[in-house]
Amino acid sequence: MYRYNTATKHYHHVKRQLIVQKNIGSIEKIARIVIGIALVIWAIAGGPLWAWAGVMLLATGLLSWCPARMLFGGRSCSVEK
Repeated sequence: MYRYNTATKHYHHVKRQLIVQKNIGSIEKIARIVIGIALVIWAIAGGPLWAWAGVMLLATGLLSWCPARMLFGGRSCSVEK
């Protein structure tokens, strides 16, 4: 993507970046990581198939971002300015 700079009369390359706002607070983040690890260990040890959902909990906890919260409009953390 290129953007035209009117002051210099030149086009400059602009990198596109995906900016994801965090929507999970610190307490929920820790809970997701702990529960996610526990469920994955249980799944590896022969637990039920649904225990693999711990992978999603672990991923969303590590990223501090949950796509379901984004879709349904909720957050458990304060808005960063």
